[in-house]
Amino acid sequence: MTSFRTEYNMSKGFKINDRNFLSLSGNYLASNEDVRDNLKSYNRITTNAAWKSSNKINTLVNTLEGSFAINNDKIKYDPDDISDPKIKNDKFSIRLSNNLKWNLKKDWIDALNVDANISYEKQNSKEERWNNVATAAVTTSTENGISDAIFLPNQYTFVKNVEGIPMSTFLNIEGVKNYESKNNWNHTFSVGLSSRSSSNKGRGTYTDENTTPNYYTLSGAKGGLGYRDYNFKNTKTQWQLSVYAEDRIVKFGENDNVFKLDLGFRFDNQYGNNTFQPRINTSYAFNKVFRIRGGYGIASKAPSLNQLFTGDRIYDRLLGDGIYYVNNKQYGWIETFLLEGNNLNLKPSRSYNSEIGFDVNLPFGSLNVTGYYNQLKDGISRVDHVATLEGSTISVDTSTSTPTYSVIGKEAYQIIYNTLENNLESTDKGIEMFMNFNRIKPLNLDISVNGSYTKTTNNKPVYEYSASTNVLAKEKYAVYYNPKSNDEALMFGTNFNYHLKKVGLILSLRTEHIFIQNHDKYNNRNPIGYLDENSVYHEIPVEDRGNTELYGHLIKAPQKTLAELQNSLHNFHLRISKDFLNGFKVSVYTTNVFGLKPTYINDSGERIVSKIAKFSLGGKIEYTF
Repeated sequence: MTSFRTEYNMSKGFKINDRNFLSLSGNYLASNEDVRDNLKSYNRITTNAAWKSSNKINTLVNTLEGSFAINNDKIKYDPDDISDPKIKNDKFSIRLSNNLKWNLKKDWIDALNVDANISYEKQNSKEERWNNVATAAVTTSTENGISDAIFLPNQYTFVKNVEGIPMSTFLNIEGVKNYESKNNWNHTFSVGLSSRSSSNKGRGTYTDENTTPNYYTLSGAKGGLGYRDYNFKNTKTQWQLSVYAEDRIVKFGENDNVFKLDLGFRFDNQYGNNTFQPRINTSYAFNKVFRIRGGYGIASKAPSLNQLFTGDRIYDRLLGDGIYYVNNKQYGWIETFLLEGNNLNLKPSRSYNSEIGFDVNLPFGSLNVTGYYNQLKDGISRVDHVATLEGSTISVDTSTSTPTYSVIGKEAYQIIYNTLENNLESTDKGIEMFMNFNRIKPLNLDISVNGSYTKTTNNKPVYEYSASTNVLAKEKYAVYYNPKSNDEALMFGTNFNYHLKKVGLILSLRTEHIFIQNHDKYNNRNPIGYLDENSVYHEIPVEDRGNTELYGHLIKAPQKTLAELQNSLHNFHLRISKDFLNGFKVSVYTTNVFGLKPTYINDSGERIVSKIAKFSLGGKIEYTF
């Protein structure tokens, strides 16, 4: 897949007087992620203005910044697609931010920093596509109960609209105080309070009036789980409040040794959930050559709005024998069930991060090596559930010109649906290395090397479900453990930057080399239990879980995913930049400059092109005056 990207930049600074400065900039970006699909292209214009001002003695400095961006693309077509797709995307955003630095120099406080920003964005997308489907019935009902079916034409124009208006605010107030003890221990104390909010006031997903409904398609007597239009205004504004404190300690000793210790603590109230996040970082430089360092901290991440608010899940089931044909007309009745869709019980995920490393300043460059071990708790992922619904059975009278139905009983049937929960745990460990060589002055050449080895284990201690192959058995659904997955990677990279000052030319070459890239996940798919017709769980004894005579209708072939790199993968990226004396700067850059297509063999024996082989070409023009 080939992508192209073209970018233009202009910037200009103005000095209004000795205490006021103004800078303006503009950017135009034309991008096409895949040249084979012009539906993915877009054009964006961005403008930015910043005003910096200060008082006479320069103790109060304020920077006000505003930006505006707009995408207003024409309707995009694909004449080679028989479904005649049409896509229109409009987007604009406004962002205002302000940074205030006030040097007070009081006994109890040295400086006050205030950061604030507000952003508003409006996104509109519309997609039209010609659909050719078999006879199908749908309903627009959003209530539990039975409604008359709507029959889709065999050919119709599918229309999908999405409008999002995300808005966010941020405010941070921080006080700073420097203090030096009698023993020459330097302390920098900072205490802060911050608040942020996020909301979405858009119409969400909606269907144009007088257009064919675009809901989950039903056929025959089977049911399906789908969604209706969802208004983002149904979401609630989410607030996060934080209080934090930090002490940065520095002690300078003899023979260029330096001891540093950062102690921090943060308290967050995220959507009503309280989290405590201590942090410690320390380092000791024995001299100008060698330094060791380490750290440990806890961080939290709140769930997003679209994870908390998903809208109700709708289960529609066509009753009776499905679609009835009477007097050349179609009739049918659909029973609708609403399953709660929001995931309001989600809480913030927590990560526990620790690292240790060392830095060495050598005569020819600097070396940095870091080892880390991170754990994720309460990560958010999907969980499947099996529910038993009490459905209606009907009797249909087709003796009249307009058939009617009557409910004659109830029947239980089961469905699988999913929610989001805090059930993901993972560990991430590895080692990273960076080596920066001193510039080779005769050639104006900078060289750096980086490498990393990582190993990640994901564990989601939940169940998986699969319907029994024997519909008459009491065991309706098999229950399996969700297997762990392991990922391992070893890679190196280099960067070469060659500067020809006389002609203002910079050549940059970046290389990637992947030697290990493995993924494995294994599950023997022997059931640990089963669900009966009422979705009640029954455990299967360990000694019987592989018994094909008892549970052959539940046992499945082992689930194995093994993607192992057979040969190393290599990729090269090139960037060329040229500075002109008149203020212009032109850059051309490409990924996978040699057009390599490295492949690997997956567990199915298929040869797969590696994702690092994506080719893209871009250009950028900047003008400063």
